[in-house]
Amino acid sequence: MLIAKILNKEQFVVNTVEPNYHILFEAAIEMNMFHDMHRLLTRFNGTHLEALKETILQFYDILLSCSHYNLFLKEEFLVPMMFTLNFCSHYSPVRVENILLQTLHSICVALRQQIQSPSSKFDLFWSVCLNPSQYVQRLHRENSEDDISSPTRMSQYSADKMHSLCDLLVNYVHRGGNLCWLSRDSLLLLAASSASNESAGYHIANDSNLCEVLATDMVVLFTNIPRQLVDSDSIDDWPKLLSEIEDQMLKDHPLEQFLDHYEFCCSIVDMSNSIVKENMLACLYKGFLLPVLAPEIQSTSKPELATTTVYLDRILLKSKESILLPFLLRFLFSDRNATHSGGLTPQSFKHEITQALEQSFPLSESSLLRGSSEFASAVNQNSYVHLFFTRFEASNTLVSLTDIFLFFSANTYLSYITC
Repeated sequence: MLIAKILNKEQFVVNTVEPNYHILFEAAIEMNMFHDMHRLLTRFNGTHLEALKETILQFYDILLSCSHYNLFLKEEFLVPMMFTLNFCSHYSPVRVENILLQTLHSICVALRQQIQSPSSKFDLFWSVCLNPSQYVQRLHRENSEDDISSPTRMSQYSADKMHSLCDLLVNYVHRGGNLCWLSRDSLLLLAASSASNESAGYHIANDSNLCEVLATDMVVLFTNIPRQLVDSDSIDDWPKLLSEIEDQMLKDHPLEQFLDHYEFCCSIVDMSNSIVKENMLACLYKGFLLPVLAPEIQSTSKPELATTTVYLDRILLKSKESILLPFLLRFLFSDRNATHSGGLTPQSFKHEITQALEQSFPLSESSLLRGSSEFASAVNQNSYVHLFFTRFEASNTLVSLTDIFLFFSANTYLSYITC
């Protein structure tokens, strides 16, 4: 720890070189200190290994708290750091996991602080930390096997097992307590830092599993929610349904867990680079809306249908200040028979999903305010919205009441959409 604190000392920074040149940090690079630290991990096991993991992670955490010079411009620092983080992410006790997440969070905080400078160039950071396997494989090809100074020769860790920062963090988004908070805050910082960088957005969207994992988690959490909260379709069960919904919103209940995750996904989408937005929306559309939510809002069971409709209202409420709100509304106005094939890629989203949804959503906001009869006649007859209309005009039931409730809520949420 003393070495890390010394490396943090501002008096060792020389300002005549751009970027700032830290004498001791450069000496540590020349001595291959960071590679040797990782190699040291491979020589221990058991309790000695876990203690060493804690020490090395704490070393990085202290070092990364420094703002006097930019650590992220040095390949000789970034590559062994990623080796070490990956090594410590495997089969570690909770105590080590907590220090690992704190270190990952320190990386994202330091990145967010340093990237504010317009002169900073972080292409190296994005390449190493968001696609480490490919970067290290390229180093293997470029460096001779006899070159002992090669970063890849300094580590026995396989490049095939390297995970990006996103993949290291996303595994903890549903862990309890501090692990969950550190993971989510780190991912939000990473999303914000990469928002204006196309290369970073490409790496997050295509070289990590962030979007796919978040969408899959959404499916899993939604399937854990009770399918029905009432036993009949009687309008008299409306107070009971609302009461049951409020109970489900208590902390750690399935609905609360789902909506909490959904709100986090909204934040990721809103803060991310456009490429990440497209990939995330494609994953949500093909992984959650079409295969999971669509069948639920077309259920033949009236109690289940009433319950799901209120769930949908809560989803829209969580979306009201997010770009996911117009996306969800377009989905509800889309053709129920529409199917979309192909991989979850930004290209397929741009040319297939967006076009399909926009063609199915011909109405302006003002159209919603002119009365339900004109609105209903203008809606695509095979859309989800039209299905709601046919249900609440048909009979005085609990399902019809929940559909009316959803309609007026959606009407209110439209005011949050800025054109």
